[in-house]
Amino acid sequence: MPRSRCFIDRIELKIFNRWGQLVFETEDPAINWDGRNLSGNQLPSGSYYYVGQVFEQRLEGVTPSPDPISGYIELISGK
Repeated sequence: MPRSRCFIDRIELKIFNRWGQLVFETEDPAINWDGRNLSGNQLPSGSYYYVGQVFEQRLEGVTPSPDPISGYIELISGK
C-alpha cells in the first residue's frame, strides 16, 4: 500500500508473475492488492514484477507522471 497519495488522481498498475502472466491490475491509487490473482485465487509466495503509470492532478488538469514506475515486489503468503 502506498504511503502518500497526495495529488494522485489514479494509477494504471499491472502485476505479473515470473512467467509474464498478468495476475493483478488496478486503477485505484490505494492499490489494495491482497495477493490474489484476477480469478480470486491466492498466489504463492515469490517475486512479482509490476509496471505502472501515475496520473497526477495538476493546474493544467490530470497528467501522467513523466516516468513510468516498475520494480519487484515480494509476496509472502500465509500458506
